Amino acid sequence: MTSYSVENLTYLVVSNHYSWTSKSHNTTSDVYIWDSLLRKFEFVRSFPTIAATHSDAFKIGNQQYLSMANHGSSAMSSVIYRVEGPELIVHQEFLARGASQLKAFYHRNQTYMALCTGISDSTSIYRWQTS
Repeated sequence: MTSYSVENLTYLVVSNHYSWTSKSHNTTSDVYIWDSLLRKFEFVRSFPTIAATHSDAFKIGNQQYLSMANHGSSAMSSVIYRVEGPELIVHQEFLARGASQLKAFYHRNQTYMALCTGISDSTSIYRWQTS
């Protein structure tokens, strides 16, 4: 679970690892928005995930991003989304087996992504390239 703010609106992302309804890891994760009048989070949308294990919100400049680690015994994509209000646009995909985290971190004014996998017990580091 992670949260982020865009234009003074607070969003909450809930990563779902398993659907008990469909008895499958092929499920959806959900985005909620904080309603300050009702003082609770309201559902906004779902987006497809596969055994999601970790989400992370991060900013580069003024642009908000969301990363989602998808876990599985076969190779599947973990995804970085560009956040446009309530919309999530696929920005980049990382093919990996058993992703447990896809996390942004900063070092000396540079953004990096760490992709950690539990099946192969490895971590890959990627440097963010601006276009």
